Amino acid sequence: VTGGASGLGLATVEAFVAKGAKVVIFDLNQQQGDEVANRLNAAHGDNVRALAVDVTDEVAVHAAIQQVVSLFGGLHICVNCAGIGSATRTVGKNGAHPLNTFAKVIQINLIGTFNVTRLAAEAMQHNTAVNEDGERGVIINTASV
Repeated sequence: VTGGASGLGLATVEAFVAKGAKVVIFDLNQQQGDEVANRLNAAHGDNVRALAVDVTDEVAVHAAIQQVVSLFGGLHICVNCAGIGSATRTVGKNGAHPLNTFAKVIQINLIGTFNVTRLAAEAMQHNTAVNEDGERGVIINTASV
């Protein structure tokens, strides 16, 4: 679960763990991810790990997905919740909205989500099909700005 240390990502992690799933949190905030993992592991068994992952970094995401596969034997569900927003007006007292602020939002929310999606799908193709349609996993993308 990307962005799994807070907000919608955290709620997603908690829901999966409550149903007995093994979950890996991908979040930039390692400390917060570790706190969530420790709290949930104390309550539900040792099924949660936290990794510091920048969703926009291809190498980091690939390495983290490989860790998931090594830890839990495969990747079957990927939920993308990582994202940021900007409370900046299009035009404010100091002029036009800074383009670099918008570009950062797009880099994380759009490109980061696609980066994780494509690498998760690549890992899922190695799973055994779960039905006659050949399905090997599920990817859920969330969005809010």
